[in-house]
Amino acid sequence: MRKQFLRLAGVIMMLSACVLSKNSATAQTTDVGVAAYVSPTGSLCSGTADVTVIIQNFGTNDVYSMNIDWSVNGAAQSTITYTDTLLAGATDTVLLGSWSLLSGNFYEFITYTSAPNAGLDDDATNDTLSSGNLTIPLSGTYTVGGTTPDYARLSDAVAALTTFGVCGPVILDMRSGTDTIRVSIPAINGSSTTNTITIRSENGDSSSVKLTYPSETVFTNLNYILQLNGADHINLERITLERTGLEPYARIIDFKNSSCFINITGCRFLGAPTTQLSNSLAAILYSSAGTPTNDSNVVIHGNRFENGSMGIYLNGIASLNPENGLIITDNILLNQYAFGMF
Repeated sequence: MRKQFLRLAGVIMMLSACVLSKNSATAQTTDVGVAAYVSPTGSLCSGTADVTVIIQNFGTNDVYSMNIDWSVNGAAQSTITYTDTLLAGATDTVLLGSWSLLSGNFYEFITYTSAPNAGLDDDATNDTLSSGNLTIPLSGTYTVGGTTPDYARLSDAVAALTTFGVCGPVILDMRSGTDTIRVSIPAINGSSTTNTITIRSENGDSSSVKLTYPSETVFTNLNYILQLNGADHINLERITLERTGLEPYARIIDFKNSSCFINITGCRFLGAPTTQLSNSLAAILYSSAGTPTNDSNVVIHGNRFENGSMGIYLNGIASLNPENGLIITDNILLNQYAFGMF
């Protein structure tokens, strides 16, 4: 009898465990959240964009209402009251509103759900979703310097180009003035034969805009005013660049890391006077030899080069890989101590 009693007790315990397990597996939950962003996402240009998300019923209970809140760069927007049937496991696409995206800016959209069926959400971990930082590339015309410009200095504009890239042609209109500056332009994301980057004087007078930097007594890797460091599709139009003083290290434009499709038109280059016969360190336009610095498709037209040891000093890789597609037309070269062009 005792053995039979123990056997019966064991069966009862097993049945109880099965019932508890079954009840636990079928427990009802109310759980909604944000599954994904439909827009804005991906590569964007400036303009008005819809803010659209996918919500999902992650629970086992059908949901008939919820609140959807959202913010842009931390600023709360109007709550959306969702009143539709969202079956267990189902999703729905919801338009929250629209937002004006300005080029050269970051945007973060955050969306979160609450109060499903006017009650509590059983799992808050899937309620909130961020778009991450969306960058809006530059496109169009921007002013540099002067009163209330888009960018105070050329270096600020280059920093924006580097950070945001471009999604259309960009023109940097430089207001009249002189700036003591040294700036390097790297490869800009999105630049192309269509999406060119033009740096020019706003009034079309090369003498009205001057970028300047003193010549130096010792050589450094910063021996330039403007460096094109792998930058492509750059147009430089109708501005003045000058190295002041009488020191021997006075390059003005330095080509580096295969900068290609460069157009330099209608500019004035004022190099430092020098008596160094073969000193390329005072060349006005300079590109060294070797694969990392070999450039191509450079157009130099209608410029004025004064002083310097050499006016234009461009190197390919010996006779095997020259500077291809180089066009030099209608320039004036004055008072170079060694060579006008090399």
